[in-house]
Amino acid sequence: MVSSAVVVHAVQGRTRFRLASRKGDHAYFTAAVEQLKTLPGLHVLEANPLTGSIMLQHDAEVTADDIGHFAEQNGLFSIDLEGEKGLPVTLRASHQLQDFDTKLQGASLGELDFRSVVFLLLVSMAAVQLWNGRIMAPAVSLLWYAVSLLLDSEKNPPQ
Repeated sequence: MVSSAVVVHAVQGRTRFRLASRKGDHAYFTAAVEQLKTLPGLHVLEANPLTGSIMLQHDAEVTADDIGHFAEQNGLFSIDLEGEKGLPVTLRASHQLQDFDTKLQGASLGELDFRSVVFLLLVSMAAVQLWNGRIMAPAVSLLWYAVSLLLDSEKNPPQ
């Protein structure tokens, strides 16, 4: 029987899976590490049987879905989308946004990513506002940008 895994963290180049049913199973994680080492684009692989998690650092174009398909094809685990429902909305949205970003980069041959699209949209909106004679942003927007900069500057992703 294939184990069930939940994506608990996914950003470009880094993905963590939790396998609650395999927690404490050292033999399983040893075998999983050996099999996952053959994944193309993998740089770092850490498995922790005590917490029941596997963390992979990989090429930017590799997604959590790609890893999940590889793992399923090799009989290691399948991604449990139902289990992801217990994750915070922001984390689920982050997973979906990461997949969208990867697809956008692939479709644009690396010319565009999600940040680039948002940047272009914001610059366009600023141009319209300037054209209409509105040169100062609302206080709420300025506060939002300040908080976003603080949060974005955090170097350590959530575990």
